[in-house]
Amino acid sequence: MKSIVLCGFMGCGKSTVGKALARLMSFDFVDMDSYIERREGMSVAEIFAVRGEEYFRAIESEVCAELSRRHNTIIAAGGGALISQKNACIFKGSCIIIFLEMPFERLLLRIRKNASRPLAASSSDEQLLSLYNERLPVYRYVADFCMEATGTPDEIANQILERIDMQ
Repeated sequence: MKSIVLCGFMGCGKSTVGKALARLMSFDFVDMDSYIERREGMSVAEIFAVRGEEYFRAIESEVCAELSRRHNTIIAAGGGALISQKNACIFKGSCIIIFLEMPFERLLLRIRKNASRPLAASSSDEQLLSLYNERLPVYRYVADFCMEATGTPDEIANQILERIDMQ
């Protein structure tokens, strides 16, 4: 079966829901940011600080191409991965893309609890809102379908599975 890519803004639950969905479907699970960290031998924050965002985005594109060739895998994309048209096109033909949608106010609470996100650490709430508003239409456009990310990770995973079965 095609792999499934979960996309959405930072803090929406891509990794947590992805792990639950992978268990439910007996699929492998890959968190893109963790995958990049292992590959590069440093955290995303360190990559941004040492090599810059442009370098990170180039590596991210390589990883999108690599992961798009997998089957039976749940992929938690980085928050900015599918903003790149190149990356969106890579996944679009080979995977099912699901946008996990959540209101900004709820995301902000989650984001501020986790200081390890490079863009969040260097951005004000207003800048994050602007970024959210910029990315939201892109997520909706690239996704095969949108899923409201409310409920427990298992509930959301079950809702995704029901939706996939209907297609």
